[in-house]
Amino acid sequence: MKYALLTVDVETDWGGRSLISGKNKGIEEELPRLLDILGEYGIKATFFITANLLPKYKKEILKIKANGHELACHGLEHEDVSLLPKHKFELQLDYCKKLFKKEIGVNIEGFRAPQFKINKNNLEALSNLGFKYDSSLVKGILPGRYFNIFLKNKPFKISRNLTEIPVSSTKIIKIPLGLLWINNVGFSFFRFISGLFGLHDTLVIYMHPFDFSIKKENKLGFLLNKWYHFRQKNVYATLNSLIKYLKENHYVFLNMKDLERL
Repeated sequence: MKYALLTVDVETDWGGRSLISGKNKGIEEELPRLLDILGEYGIKATFFITANLLPKYKKEILKIKANGHELACHGLEHEDVSLLPKHKFELQLDYCKKLFKKEIGVNIEGFRAPQFKINKNNLEALSNLGFKYDSSLVKGILPGRYFNIFLKNKPFKISRNLTEIPVSSTKIIKIPLGLLWINNVGFSFFRFISGLFGLHDTLVIYMHPFDFSIKKENKLGFLLNKWYHFRQKNVYATLNSLIKYLKENHYVFLNMKDLERL
C-alpha cells in the first residue's frame, strides 16, 4: 500500500510572525476554503495547532474537528522549542494537552515542532508525556532549520512509546514536500522529477492556511515576501493538482493517528 498524509500547520500568519491579537487571514478566510477542498475529496488530514490560538479561534478549531480531521499539537506558541530547557518544554506540553482537552475535548497524541527545530530533549519530553508520535524531522538539509542527511524515509520508532513520522522529500533532488515548495518549483517540474525518480510509498506533505493568502505583508522583508507570494495565485490549483496526481498513482490518504496505528 502507498499512503499520503496531508498535514496543516495552523499558527498565526506568516510563520507565526503576525500577532494573535490582529487579523490572521489564513485562519479567518483561507482555512474554511481549505476545509471545503479536503471535504470535496473526502480526505481526513492532520492539523497541527499552536495552543495559543485558543480561545480566540476556538470556533475555527472546533470546525476542523467537526469535519473529522485529527487535531495535534504545534507547541504553545510558534517558537523554537529546541532552545527551551527540558523541564520548561515539558510544562508547556502538559499545559497544551490540558488546554485542548478542556476547550476542544480532544486528547492530542501528535506533535510537530515549529520550523521543524527539535532536539533529543524535546523528543524525550514527548515520550514522557504520553505523545504517540512526532512529525518534526525532515529528510534533507535546510540551513538554520534542519540537517538530516541519513534520516529514514518512512515512520520509525524513536523510543518504545514514540514513533517518528518524518516529513517527506523527493528522491535524488531533495525538495521538501511542503505545498509552497511544490508550488514555487512548479507542479509540472514536481510531476516530472516524481515520474523520473519515483516517490516514496509513505508521503507526509505539509502546508499552512496562510500559504493560500495573496495579501502581502511588508513587515516580512523582501526575501520572505518573495517566498510567500511567488506564484501565489497558483497555490489552490497546485493543491488540487497534487491531490489528483496522488490519487491517480494509487495513494491512500490517511491522517497521522491512523498511520501510527497500522
